[in-house]
Amino acid sequence: MKKSADPYQLLHEGTRAFAAIEAAGIRIDRDYLARTEADIGTRIAEIEDRLRATEVWAAWARRFGSGANLRSTTQLGAVLFEELELPVVKRTATGRPAVGEEDLLTLDHPFVADYLRMRKFEKLRGTYLRGIARHVTADGYLHPSFNLNIAHTYRSTCDSPNFQNIPIREKEYAAWIRRAFVPRPGNVLVEIDYSQIEVRIAACYHRDPTMLRYIATDYDMHHDMATECFRLDPAEVTSDIRAIAKGSFVFAEFYGDYYVKVAKNLQRRIAIEKPRTASGTTLGKHLRRTGLDDPARFEAHVHDVESRFWDVRFPVYRDWRVAFWRTYLKRGWFDYLTGFRIRGVYTRNEVVSYPIQGSAFHCLLWAVPRVVRWVRLRSPRSYVVGQIHDSIFADVYKPDVPDFVAAAVRIMTVDLPRAWPWIVTPLKANAEVSETNWWEKQKYKP
Repeated sequence: MKKSADPYQLLHEGTRAFAAIEAAGIRIDRDYLARTEADIGTRIAEIEDRLRATEVWAAWARRFGSGANLRSTTQLGAVLFEELELPVVKRTATGRPAVGEEDLLTLDHPFVADYLRMRKFEKLRGTYLRGIARHVTADGYLHPSFNLNIAHTYRSTCDSPNFQNIPIREKEYAAWIRRAFVPRPGNVLVEIDYSQIEVRIAACYHRDPTMLRYIATDYDMHHDMATECFRLDPAEVTSDIRAIAKGSFVFAEFYGDYYVKVAKNLQRRIAIEKPRTASGTTLGKHLRRTGLDDPARFEAHVHDVESRFWDVRFPVYRDWRVAFWRTYLKRGWFDYLTGFRIRGVYTRNEVVSYPIQGSAFHCLLWAVPRVVRWVRLRSPRSYVVGQIHDSIFADVYKPDVPDFVAAAVRIMTVDLPRAWPWIVTPLKANAEVSETNWWEKQKYKP
């Protein structure tokens, strides 16, 4: 199969485009950022006061005296599992009860619920709000660094701050952060992302006929798997439930996880995100009704779903993964369709996932310089200001939005397959726009 011709040129052009993106910068509402940080600080203080007024804290203080520290996870474990005798879900390598978020989420206790909320607010304030504020320049712009020389997959990374790691799943926290990102005067924010790019690029490797049919007909595989994983009527699957199935079952399976880990991650996300069905029932309550709230029973169910997924739905994909891994074991290297060769010691999961993740990102990397060039020549009051693996983030002069969206989508979905004939699946890209801030974006309607 013909591969892309020049991976060096791809990185060279991408690096130059990323430099232009970094120089442009993302406008930040500093007043909003300061107000929100103060608001979150107040909420943290209120929760802390509430925690210190409980009998649990009284027992904590009795046990540790003047050394009692509400933020000590070691002390927290001792109080929860020794003083209160709550059930231990998991132990660390040293034998102590685990007190990570996913472990505490299984404990139905009001003190724990408040404690977790305090932790989240502290991370929101410290890692995100203050992290953004620390890097905002005097004129109110953020200039993250986008790198192409770090990730083993030949994907991009980002730092100062990590613009690619702004939360989106937990909507309450995502909203507080993303509202700080605003357009320049007279502009709107435009985000254009590839639709199912990793699924589409994976099919270029394995060419499983079932997968190709899914793609050709725009049939929703993630929706289908949500109905199977959670025994739901198709009409009951919401976008939130679909997202859980997509990330924690479909892509987890594609990238080499197996049913034991997949089942645990599905349960963890259900506990954290508390999604509801279309009729308003929480997914957790639905699973209790269907008898799938028991971890062992749910794990056995996911095992059955996994078996059908590979043996019935995608046997050609399954066989490709086996053959690709065996070839790597003989050679010690593997190639991307985008022309990169990966040498070294890698796990099976890495060998079957790196080509897909890397090549999918390279589609965006090919498009970004061309979109940046279009903006420079056709819309000088517009800027490409960021990228997140499968999406381009731009600050576009409002009258130029229709032309910008049309040009970017054409580059991403029409020009790219013409340049890379190995792309045998149709590519799609969707645009969202916002006149106010990143959180308020809406589907673009020409």
